[in-house]
Amino acid sequence: LKGAESNNALYTIAASLRISALLLHAFIPETSKEILVRLEEADENRISASRLKFGLLGSVKIKKSEHLFTKIV
Repeated sequence: LKGAESNNALYTIAASLRISALLLHAFIPETSKEILVRLEEADENRISASRLKFGLLGSVKIKKSEHLFTKIV
């Protein structure tokens, strides 16, 4: 993928991760909050159905950070 296709794919992945983090908050709250913080989602403590819409994510800069889950060997 190049150019706009690449940007569109990355946006779709980031938006899907945001929605997944909101849905998983009841089961893994700390990890959910960490995902939202990494996506620079404002107000990561406010979980509501109105935030479960696709396309609400603004521009996101993807930066390298530590793993959320440890590797199981």
